[in-house]
Amino acid sequence: MVLYDRSATNLQQQIAILKRRQLKINDTKTTRNRIQDIGYFKLKGYCIPFYSKKDYFRSNTSFNTVYSAYKLDEKMRIILFPMLQRIEVQFKALLGSYLGTKYGPLGYLNTPMFATFAGKSEWLACIKRNEKRGRKRNEAYICHYQNEYDDKFPIWVAIEMSSLGDVSKLYSNLKTNDKKNFAMKYYHMNYQKLSNWLQVITIIRNICAHNARLFSADCKI
Repeated sequence: MVLYDRSATNLQQQIAILKRRQLKINDTKTTRNRIQDIGYFKLKGYCIPFYSKKDYFRSNTSFNTVYSAYKLDEKMRIILFPMLQRIEVQFKALLGSYLGTKYGPLGYLNTPMFATFAGKSEWLACIKRNEKRGRKRNEAYICHYQNEYDDKFPIWVAIEMSSLGDVSKLYSNLKTNDKKNFAMKYYHMNYQKLSNWLQVITIIRNICAHNARLFSADCKI
């Protein structure tokens, strides 16, 4: 392990670094203001697609080009996030209803709902994690089920308090017939495609939620 030994840089030094790396800067004042608003570290992520080699820009690349990539990324996240939220809300509602009506509100406590015992254990651990987080946030519905129903959550409540990533894993851990029936009934597609689709949507949703870089991002599925 190597200790981080670099010094912090100010705006003037950051602009000098970009110029040394052959980035064209026509308006120093505007560039300084934009770096101050975005942050130099975040800006560097948008520089990467415009490098000809490590830390050197392609010929005639300007700061405006890099900044335009940042603004495009911002717009994509603003457009995508509400759409992904609607997909998440719908998927959770449909899966909660499907599993609740077939296996009962607490059917997840029984192994038959899952393809493996490990899948069941993973989901129960997930509920405990989310319950703890919800309790810290003083979520009223979580406190209600803890106090009134002996800490037992109906499947649709457990799904609601889970992240899309958690629910995607729940779906992947179900028995194959349930995955097939659910995918075909509600999404008219192969269950394997639905699983892959959920993974991709989860990654993009998390990028948007955390204001990370979507533009030219190298995401591993």
